[in-house]
Amino acid sequence: AVSVAATPHETWSTLVRFERYPDWTTAVAISGEAQVGNSVVYSVPLRSRWGQLQSLKFEGDVVEVSPERRLAWDGGVRGLMLLQWAFEVAPEGRGARVTHTLKMSGILALLFGWRLRQLLPPRMEVFLTRLRTRLQRSPLKATAKHPPAWPQRSGRHRRGRSR
Repeated sequence: AVSVAATPHETWSTLVRFERYPDWTTAVAISGEAQVGNSVVYSVPLRSRWGQLQSLKFEGDVVEVSPERRLAWDGGVRGLMLLQWAFEVAPEGRGARVTHTLKMSGILALLFGWRLRQLLPPRMEVFLTRLRTRLQRSPLKATAKHPPAWPQRSGRHRRGRSR
């Protein structure tokens, strides 16, 4: 999980714009649309033992979209190997907290899940770090809830020397 200096709305907007990921991260790529029932492809670029860039691709279907809170998708076959992915966004102070999770179940997860647990969490952490960097580039906007710290003046200001 990572804390970001952006509202849940700004954070959510960045998370669901999959086509914009190449602008700010190479850790993870997602194609598809964040709508329940749609298919998505989650790709993680990795280097092979011989230095070649390869991509692990996981196909799934979006199963939950709770705007500004949770996006979840499942891929695989229940009982055999099911991967359940999610982004969760929660308000935290003037910003938000983002969690990116992966749950694995099924017989093949017992056999091969250890390897995915080695490969994927570090990429997910890099993704979250780059998300935080991306969102901290634009400062939080002042809202009625959080007015600016300086007083606002209206009308004409007196120019010239102070007496």
